Amino acid sequence: MFKNKFILAIIVIEIFIFSECFSETRKIKEIEFKGNENTSIETLKSITQLKSGEEYNKSKIDNAIQNIKNTTVFTNVTAEIIEVKESKNEIKIVFNMEKKWTIIPYLIAGSGGGTSYYSVGVFDTNLFNELYIANFNIKVENNKPNLSLSLLDNYAFDNNVIMGIIANVINKKDIYFDSNSKEIGYLSFKGSSINPYFLWKFTDYFDYGGGILYQESSEINDILSTDEVNINQQNNIKTPYSYTTVSLQSRLNLGIINFNELTQSGVQFTSLINSTAGLNLTNSNKEDYNETTATILGFYPISFLKSTYIATRLGFYGTDSNNPIKLTFLGGLDKVRGFNYSQFNGKTAYYLNFEFRYTAWEGNTFAFQVVPFFDMANTGNDVNQIISKQSASSYGMGIRIPFKNINKIAVRIDYAQTITPFKLNGLSFGLTQLF
Repeated sequence: MFKNKFILAIIVIEIFIFSECFSETRKIKEIEFKGNENTSIETLKSITQLKSGEEYNKSKIDNAIQNIKNTTVFTNVTAEIIEVKESKNEIKIVFNMEKKWTIIPYLIAGSGGGTSYYSVGVFDTNLFNELYIANFNIKVENNKPNLSLSLLDNYAFDNNVIMGIIANVINKKDIYFDSNSKEIGYLSFKGSSINPYFLWKFTDYFDYGGGILYQESSEINDILSTDEVNINQQNNIKTPYSYTTVSLQSRLNLGIINFNELTQSGVQFTSLINSTAGLNLTNSNKEDYNETTATILGFYPISFLKSTYIATRLGFYGTDSNNPIKLTFLGGLDKVRGFNYSQFNGKTAYYLNFEFRYTAWEGNTFAFQVVPFFDMANTGNDVNQIISKQSASSYGMGIRIPFKNINKIAVRIDYAQTITPFKLNGLSFGLTQLF
């Protein structure tokens, strides 16, 4: 009896091993996409990282499904494995998906501490059906329009390279505030910039590359009123100087963010370093400078709450330039909500945003989210200052109405109350998530 059971166990093990070996040696004969409409088949194939003739591997199929979701252009993505009748060890993989609406006009508006601002634009995440991302934006700050145009290809050269270009026309006016939120100075200039860049995809989690940044500024403080000029003189506000520079650029991406319907997961670090390295074309002060921008995004799904997740963002900026044009200004809608748009400024800055995106109701086409949030930021002349002095902070409550079949659209309303260093409040509205 024992001998029979032993022989039976051996047979079962051998069958299992044989079946596993058989499944691993099955080869992919064909890859098909349904529901992609006119989106390029070759681009989608490169995104899946699958090729005809390679061995079937379930983990690779799961990864391919997630890669398609991460374009943010498709939803309800699944994979169907079909045995090829003419062959015993070949299969066809059919990816089923639904394409979202991708050409989106948007509006962002807000007020904080008595300052109002708004931004309008249009973006497309599937330009020419090649998954190019294009964005055109008009942003009005202190009644001055700024134009921005960008084009990005995340899947260039068979999904091995990220290529992009950003162009800006700047018509800037910023306000200096003191510690009591009183206006003590003004800065204005016109300028433009253009920045072509690329990153090589070494792995799914590591991209590195660079670019060239051309910048120019002129008409310094030309639009300031006589009263504003007098206030600058009374408070010893430093006058900026015009420049034309070419910077060498280094770019780095580490990590990955995965997209799933209403939630996101993962961590990603991005950094950008610009250095003029003696390439100043015209600069009255003959100043070379370096500047660094870095951001960490983190998203953590709450498993016991459907379509609910924690969203965090930590940003840093630093420069060794002494030109006031290179100061970073924080406040308002996009960094620390509730404050004036340019409430704080400095050569070095950080900001932190925390949101708990709770989905209270979810339907077939859209959902309703309640979002308590907390923001914190600080500026200074160096890292020691932003660590040692009191940070600005605010908290508030927002609502989001994300649409499942319209890419990246979420009606957003946030009300913020400041905590430190003084009391203000602000309301902001947008058609995208804050980050």
